[in-house]
Amino acid sequence: MTSTASLCLDAPNGTAAYSGASGSIPPHGAANIGAAADAKPRRIGLVVDHPLRDLDGLCLLAQLLCERGHEVVLMPFYTQHLDLPNLELDLIVLNYVRPANRALVEAASARGIALAVLDTEGGLLPETGPTSGSGIAAYLRESGLDTRLSVYLFWGERLRDAIVKKTALAPSRAVVSGAPRFDLASTRYKRGSVRNNCVLVNTNFPIVNPAQTGRRRIDDKALRSAGFTQDEVEELAKSVRTVMDRMIVAVGRLAEARPSRSFVIRPHPFERCEPYRKAFSARPNVAVVREGSAMSALLQSDCMLHVNCTTAVEASLCGIPAISMDFINDPQLQAMASLPTKVSHNARDLAHALALIDRSPTLAATSNAKDISPFFGPLDARAAERAAEALSSAELVAPGAQAASYRLTRKGLNLIAGRVLGSRCVEKVRQSLKPSRALKAFDAADVRPRLEHFASVHETNAASVETVRTASGAPTMALRLRPVRKQPAECRLTEAQRLR
Repeated sequence: MTSTASLCLDAPNGTAAYSGASGSIPPHGAANIGAAADAKPRRIGLVVDHPLRDLDGLCLLAQLLCERGHEVVLMPFYTQHLDLPNLELDLIVLNYVRPANRALVEAASARGIALAVLDTEGGLLPETGPTSGSGIAAYLRESGLDTRLSVYLFWGERLRDAIVKKTALAPSRAVVSGAPRFDLASTRYKRGSVRNNCVLVNTNFPIVNPAQTGRRRIDDKALRSAGFTQDEVEELAKSVRTVMDRMIVAVGRLAEARPSRSFVIRPHPFERCEPYRKAFSARPNVAVVREGSAMSALLQSDCMLHVNCTTAVEASLCGIPAISMDFINDPQLQAMASLPTKVSHNARDLAHALALIDRSPTLAATSNAKDISPFFGPLDARAAERAAEALSSAELVAPGAQAASYRLTRKGLNLIAGRVLGSRCVEKVRQSLKPSRALKAFDAADVRPRLEHFASVHETNAASVETVRTASGAPTMALRLRPVRKQPAECRLTEAQRLR
């Protein structure tokens, strides 16, 4: 594709430059809600949807919040409702607002906890349907959440504008922060990595290959909770299944044609690995790998193959060429998310895909900042800083109790399990019955190295990490992060000096 503007995330001081015909993008897409220098420290809960995708960015945000004097709790998605009674939060940052997490919203509201949102998937959204901008706006309006949110942190101005236009959410509470995890593509936070003649293949088929639904063949529950009808679910699943089958065949042929190349299949975090391992078991140059973040996998690859995958945007930010396998795509699916195709080299057929792979070590990453920025924000490696500033200084809205139509189900059991047994005990039992739940778990050993890395970049102390416990001392799955003040140089003494 021909780019009319460019992205550069290796600008001086780790910032990203945006250039185009319309000039530079301002640091905020909404009203600046103020500095937090004199703000009272807060207890802020961050819901971690999926660690593989979200933990890096949320640890960066948590470290920045702790540097501002706040206390942060990282809440695993599966146990957030169990952990809530033990946390004494001032503010909870939801990973989305949908019917699926209505019970959590009302539980937090009942405890007087203020509400905020930082979408984990807030960049590319369908043009229509319940997860489109209009669909999200309709839910906010109908549920009354548009007047109960203290702040909504948007990735880009496109969704922000749609929500502000169609709801009662005040513009001052609608802040374009960007997505913190994309900050990690900048030189500022990037760890050392070496390309290894690898072709990364990102799959994106959790609808028909779900990791969390047991024996169900499609993730219809999640889609219906987002507002899709059963007929719409079935139609969408049929298209997605067709493309998934085509991709497995195409990657097999590419791997056969280039036996000296390593192909690494990286399933979507919500997908099962087994179908890919079975399909490529006879291919010695194909591996299925789930470990690590998408960013780290990209930085070790020569190129990335995909179909309708938003990781193509991350590849663009990392300077890695993305190749869209257009010849196996479905027009309906492509229309739902066209940006990944726009920021990729578009393979017309198998031979063209091979040619692009062969050229990948010298192939430029395609990018069009004018296309990307409205959806993904300023792209200046400061998204986490904007989010931390907004969460530090936003005036907290008292959420209030909700009408009877929002009554909690299993409220008593959740309170008893959360307060007495602790979520770690409950989750251990659940994981024994459903091992795939472990994919969304994390512990202090996962969090500490990330905090230490970010603290070293900021030249400050990493936040301390401890397991949250119930009043009776039972451990939970949540982690509490506290600020560690940096001592003045003249006050720092070695152990030997203290003993003198």
